[in-house]
Amino acid sequence: MAEPCIKAGQTSTSHTVVVLYPTMLVYFLCVLLLVNAFTATAEECKDRSKACQKHLENGRCDSEDPDWQSLMKMNCRKTCSYCTEGEN
Repeated sequence: MAEPCIKAGQTSTSHTVVVLYPTMLVYFLCVLLLVNAFTATAEECKDRSKACQKHLENGRCDSEDPDWQSLMKMNCRKTCSYCTEGEN
């Protein structure tokens, strides 16, 4: 008769492995995020949207609304003057 894989009071090494993989995955993802943060290149100074001039005229570049600010910084960098010195 075959013995049970784990006897009462014993722990399984495979259980330890199963627990380690998610932990290792979290550490790996954290390392990737840090590497990305320190090696990210500056955004190119250009507009991604054709509606940027209209947004500028409607005051969206100077909006106090954080959603518009984020949208303008992402899509209308040149028109809204979000570019820094040295960017194309």
